[in-house]
Amino acid sequence: MVAINISLERNEYAAGETAKGILTISEDKEFKVQSFELSVSGEERIVEISEEKSFETRRITAQESNIFFSKDLSNYLNSIGTKIEEEDDNMLQVPGGVTKVPFEFNIPDDALESYEGKHASTIYKIEAAVNMP
Repeated sequence: MVAINISLERNEYAAGETAKGILTISEDKEFKVQSFELSVSGEERIVEISEEKSFETRRITAQESNIFFSKDLSNYLNSIGTKIEEEDDNMLQVPGGVTKVPFEFNIPDDALESYEGKHASTIYKIEAAVNMP
């Protein structure tokens, strides 16, 4: 099974700074993938709670989200394998072992500060995905 780990140089960054990290891909033997993706995003989530008063009190919860920052970092993954053609599909042959891929991105000057409240939160996340046949 392919193991993917993402680590950053620091736990906290300010608006306007450059975040640097390493994507580590581990697998005992070589494997094939259709695609790799790496991205970072910032999202504001708002939870609305309303109460209806009738015979019973009911709570209805709805969640709204707004992605205000998104960047595709997949270009850092271009050199991790060898392209092969197999049955009309472009595949990538990735060698076994541990592959470390450094990446970086600029945090926007107007980035919101991370926040976790009762009814709202602002989160940033870095996601990696692999599409295997």
